[in-house]
Amino acid sequence: MCLTRNSFMLAVLCGAGALSFCGCDSASDRTVVRVSGTVTLDGQPLPEGQIRFVPIEGTSGPTSGATIQQGDYRVTNRGGVPPGQHRVEIRALRPNQQGHKASRATPGYEAGELLHEQYLPARYNSASELTASVPADVRRFEQDFELRQEVAP
Repeated sequence: MCLTRNSFMLAVLCGAGALSFCGCDSASDRTVVRVSGTVTLDGQPLPEGQIRFVPIEGTSGPTSGATIQQGDYRVTNRGGVPPGQHRVEIRALRPNQQGHKASRATPGYEAGELLHEQYLPARYNSASELTASVPADVRRFEQDFELRQEVAP
């Protein structure tokens, strides 16, 4: 009889534990927003590059990013971008204008391959002034960025 009572209690506790997980959404469904938009440089779509949303000002969560193709981007990795304030970094590379080529010791390049350079101003990447406020009450959010090579006077 005692064994039956213990078995019954164990079954009740296991059932209660299992039920406590029912109806829960995954954390990624509740805590991220799919962000997309357009990036232009001097009024033209940025041919290719990368965009990153870096949480700031108490926003928790990982850095999120995407590839830019013909000006368009969609952040869907890890489900999207955590809601809150973000510093936005945009990078774009092109073959260097001086024709410098890689040596055998250059990481990430084959010997003789043309080296690439970051051609966007630092105010859009390493010293980014760009920010985005991603709302928590939406599943999708559109944010465009209009970049300028030169700073307007």
